[in-house]
Amino acid sequence: MYEYSLVSYLIVFNNSLRDAKKDPVLETRLRAIIDKLTLNVYEYTCLGIFEVHKLMFSFHMTIMIIEEELYLNRQELNFFLKGNQSLSDVERPKPYKWIPEQGWKDIQQLVTIGPEYKNLIDDLESNEKSWKQWYDFERPESEELPEGYNKLTPFQILLILRVFRADRVVNGMKKFIIDAHKNDKFVQPPTVNYEKIFKASSEKSPIVFILSPGADPLSDVQKLADDEGFSGNKFKYLSLGQGMEKEANIYLSTSSNRGHWLMLQNCHLLTTWLKDHLEKFLETLSRPNKDFRLWLTTQPTDAFPLGILQKALKVVTEPPDGLKLNMRSTLSKLSEDQLN
Repeated sequence: MYEYSLVSYLIVFNNSLRDAKKDPVLETRLRAIIDKLTLNVYEYTCLGIFEVHKLMFSFHMTIMIIEEELYLNRQELNFFLKGNQSLSDVERPKPYKWIPEQGWKDIQQLVTIGPEYKNLIDDLESNEKSWKQWYDFERPESEELPEGYNKLTPFQILLILRVFRADRVVNGMKKFIIDAHKNDKFVQPPTVNYEKIFKASSEKSPIVFILSPGADPLSDVQKLADDEGFSGNKFKYLSLGQGMEKEANIYLSTSSNRGHWLMLQNCHLLTTWLKDHLEKFLETLSRPNKDFRLWLTTQPTDAFPLGILQKALKVVTEPPDGLKLNMRSTLSKLSEDQLN
């Protein structure tokens, strides 16, 4: 379900060129375009991936930017991702009970990666008190490391966190991403804004909702249709299932000609029809009515045609994670007039 085409990227790219701040100085203009494009790619991609993958995507994107700017140490990245993969036991006995078993094994490899870490074991054994104090912090990723290790880069500090407090690595990753971009926009996924989705859509590409349990975007799309003047006969919806192919074909034909909105629900139940008819219909759709919009809902399935996914605007619908994102989601549905 995470297929994207070059065409969908070029739409984001062109929007970024249009929206980026204008400036007569070339270098300043280029920086504005790059910053806008980076944020737009993040927000566009987050719209179509599940909550559990958003931080991973943001981290991966940040790593690629750092690599492009030539200050990524590939050996450090491999250690962060894999740790110590050696099957042999550690010869040096663990000095303190509070150090995790796997962490102690990982430290044996960390000290061989670079000069920054080579004295880590000796420093640890000679100064238990300050290391234990740091280890006991509720949020060690936000505290200063003992013995001058705070001079390490934000990514190198992440390696130290990994060996001592693996439970705080996710929060450490968020802090690393914020430090790299100098803002928190890349750890705050955008809320689903149906008005923005509509503005980013076109008559030739469908909007695909990838459903999570308990989510149904029908009421939100209906409200949007009312706001945009597509209520009543101008908004049709059909729940797909066995034997619904003929009716779906009629709805498609009339809606694209008359400029109606059409919502086809539960597409995962009729994947053969998607491949045999809908994919071909979208490919041969040369001059549809400019008001036509096709909304599809589906559960994740590997039987969904790639041709539709690659040209579609994808939107994952799932409950926001945590109080802050829940509040943002609720507030995003209120207009300025309602707030006032």
